[in-house]
Amino acid sequence: MFQFLDARGHLRSCRNCMTYASRFLLLLGLIHPKITAQSITCVARVPDRDESTSSIYALHDIENGSLLATDNGLFRFTGTSTERVPGEPIGKVWNFFDTSGAGILVGADNGLFRYRGSQIERVLGDQTGSIDDFQKSSDEVLVGTDQGLFEYDGSTAKRVSGDNIGSFQQFLEVNGNILVGAANGLFRWNGGQVKKVLGDDPGSVERIFTVLQDVLIGTKGSLFQYKNGRVNRIPGGDVGEILAIHNGQLELLLGTTNGLFRYKDGHVEKVSGEATKQVFVLHDWRSEERRVGKECR
Repeated sequence: MFQFLDARGHLRSCRNCMTYASRFLLLLGLIHPKITAQSITCVARVPDRDESTSSIYALHDIENGSLLATDNGLFRFTGTSTERVPGEPIGKVWNFFDTSGAGILVGADNGLFRYRGSQIERVLGDQTGSIDDFQKSSDEVLVGTDQGLFEYDGSTAKRVSGDNIGSFQQFLEVNGNILVGAANGLFRWNGGQVKKVLGDDPGSVERIFTVLQDVLIGTKGSLFQYKNGRVNRIPGGDVGEILAIHNGQLELLLGTTNGLFRYKDGHVEKVSGEATKQVFVLHDWRSEERRVGKECR
């Protein structure tokens, strides 16, 4: 599984991701998502028909093209150029979620929208705030926002009942359970309401990730474990804020604001050696190097 940080620093996971090179090109808006890095011989910028698409945060396939989530609104790639999607005004677009027949949900910094019939429309219901992520759950779609947790029932959005999560950070589904990391701690979705997980209080949850059978929780200071329905602090001192993760065969390496740490057998320890200060990226030197083609003329 490939784990990466999105445009806003949230940890995401993907089992069938493209290479780093093609992901970088996609974020620049240079290539179509169906093109792989291995097949690229040259790259060229796609022309804008109307206004500049600026930074591109996500892409989603539609019939005869793709939707582009940009900091200048919602655009559509037609195969040769880009054009702004008509409909209600939308701000900076972060992400998409396909509802399989009922349109494509569009998350933006000014609320929840739906792409349907080649236009964009606002989803009615409670005011959601800025949309961070989506998670499917039985008959509804959970929507994580900076104003808390909401659910979309196919037509409207409403705030979920239960404990107050504060600002949303991340979803993680583990063995049929949906965990929710947020400013007020770690929560679990119980199909109709959200409940705070008991145990040691991690405070604001920044990351949730898995290592073999372990579910780990990263905060801005310590590392915790979710096990048997409870949260437990992992001994090993102040790791700082987690900036990078490398899941090796025998251990987990953590790049943090306090340097390089190692997690193994339920403990975390700082890697000895010359001081590394802050570690932003971890890369396996044994990985195959990939190259992208020259500029088109």
